[in-house]
Amino acid sequence: MPKQNDPLDVISIVYGLSIAALIGILVGQATTGLALLLLNLSVGLAALLALPRLRARGGLRRFFGVTLPLLVFYLYYRETAVVLNQRGITWLDRLVAGPEMQVWENLASDPGSPFFGEVFALGYMAYVPLLLVVAVALLRDPNRGPTGHAESYVRWVCISWSVCYILFLVIPVLGPRFAFPGLQEPRMGDGPFSFIARLNGDHGMVRGAAFPSAHVAATAIALWSVWCWRRAWFRWLLPAGLCLAVGAVYLGYHYVVDVLAGILVGAVAVAFDRITVRRRLLSGSWSPRPTDLRQEGKPP
Repeated sequence: MPKQNDPLDVISIVYGLSIAALIGILVGQATTGLALLLLNLSVGLAALLALPRLRARGGLRRFFGVTLPLLVFYLYYRETAVVLNQRGITWLDRLVAGPEMQVWENLASDPGSPFFGEVFALGYMAYVPLLLVVAVALLRDPNRGPTGHAESYVRWVCISWSVCYILFLVIPVLGPRFAFPGLQEPRMGDGPFSFIARLNGDHGMVRGAAFPSAHVAATAIALWSVWCWRRAWFRWLLPAGLCLAVGAVYLGYHYVVDVLAGILVGAVAVAFDRITVRRRLLSGSWSPRPTDLRQEGKPP
């Protein structure tokens, strides 16, 4: 079976080199930038060589071929900490959140409800499972290639994340839980989901990467994808998506403006990708398989 190429393979390399160069410039250290350039180039080349072959297969290998770019872009997310962990950064919470900051100042002493804390912690921690469940649902599409449902969905998510990471670096925002120390802990519950949320907050998330919400951007894309292609799944996943968005604010991970900006980034990522892939299809720079042409409504 022939390899299944996707624009995301090249995007992963180009973006990896770009984010590494930007980080090196922002920290003012050529060695740091060079090290990240080499790391991201190696990861990108490995993806370029392996992922098309995996996507051409079936079963678990196809699943990994489609979804592993999410792990690659999570690596790029972790790299933003090189900049955001520096001392002397000017945090732009008051500029971004504006009048909302006054609301948070009033809420800083409100302990909230442990019950709702546990519920919203569950919603917030459902993020990765939700993304993967949607990928599995969309893999049932018989079409493959750049216009395949699963491939398009993962590409949209990665594009939205790439936009978010750039904004993290140029518009650093702490978010309520750091801007108002002591706000989040009383709002957490006492159950296992709050425990996992604490661990993730301490070890899995980068401080100062609040605007826009990458969680909400990817979740909005996931819900839009099942609405378009797996409508029956939408009613089951919508409550999880709404719980995640509300929990992001209730637990102090994000301001409301971060959530709204995340939805906007998700919408822009989908629109941008649809325009560029369709243009490549019409220009003949990409030769799709007959199944892809049928999906586009064109005779093979």
